[in-house]
This record gives sequence, structure tokens and C-alpha cells, in this order.
Amino acid sequence: KTFEDSTRQIETGRLPDLTLTRAEISKSIERLRNAPSLAARSDELVGELLRVMEEQYDLVGDIQQTRVFTLAHAQRLKANIARYEKMMDSFTKWVDSDGKKYGIHRYRRR
Repeated sequence: KTFEDSTRQIETGRLPDLTLTRAEISKSIERLRNAPSLAARSDELVGELLRVMEEQYDLVGDIQQTRVFTLAHAQRLKANIARYEKMMDSFTKWVDSDGKKYGIHRYRRR
């Protein structure tokens, strides 16, 4: 959720709101660093998400510093989105195949 919220804020040009966004990303990074180890594959996925969130944190910091959303920022954001979507797809597959061993399942609407 934090990644998606930060992406939306950047894309809509709400640059003054990025201080709070960066703080939320920092909290998410800390949670990921403290996530319990369940299985090798889930640990890999948590590591991938951690790297994406750290890059997003750096990107938001750069945007705050320059106070402008540049083409280079847009390219970094696009790369972050692609990495995030790939990781989430892999995570969903892991949850569907192995998650129940650990009491993890996707929320399904009725």
C-alpha cells in the first residue's frame, strides 16, 4: 500500500506531501527489515520488496531536494513500478502455492 500511495502522489504532482510519504516509506522499510523468516522464497521476495522500497525512498528524497519531477525521476519511477509489479506477481504466486503452510492466504471477496 505504501509503495502504491507514494507512486500516486508522485504521479499526481503532489510534491509538498512527499515529506509524510517519505516517512511512511521509512516505516515500511523498517517493517520489512524486521519481517520474520518463513521460507527461502518468501525471504527472497521480502528482500526484493525491501530493495524496491529503498529505491522509492531515495527517489522521493531526490524529488524533494530538486522540487521538480524530472525525466530522470520519471524513468526511475517507471523502473520501480515494473520491479514492484513483478515482485507482487511472484508474491501472489507464492501465497497461492505455499502460503497456507504458514497461515497466509489472499483475501477473497465473497
